[in-house]
Amino acid sequence: MAPSDGGLVFRSSSLRWLPPAPAVRAALRAPRGELLRLPGGHYAVYEGRGFERAVEAELAFLERHLSALDEQPAALQAAHTPRRAEVGA
Repeated sequence: MAPSDGGLVFRSSSLRWLPPAPAVRAALRAPRGELLRLPGGHYAVYEGRGFERAVEAELAFLERHLSALDEQPAALQAAHTPRRAEVGA
């Protein structure tokens, strides 16, 4: 998935030093962007229940968007398939 195709943006609920607006705008700008607000601080997605919730959200996001790609016509799938040069081969 190209960055312009969408993305999952995480936002910690207790970040006081970083305004939420940039994360919200990033999720809204992407055609298939999503915003997930998680309780905790900046590192909440790296340990414990925050990590589990983040991984669950990532897997669900990928399942939704990759299964939608499988349902698209072949011409659209080709447009989303990286060329060898794009993946560094």
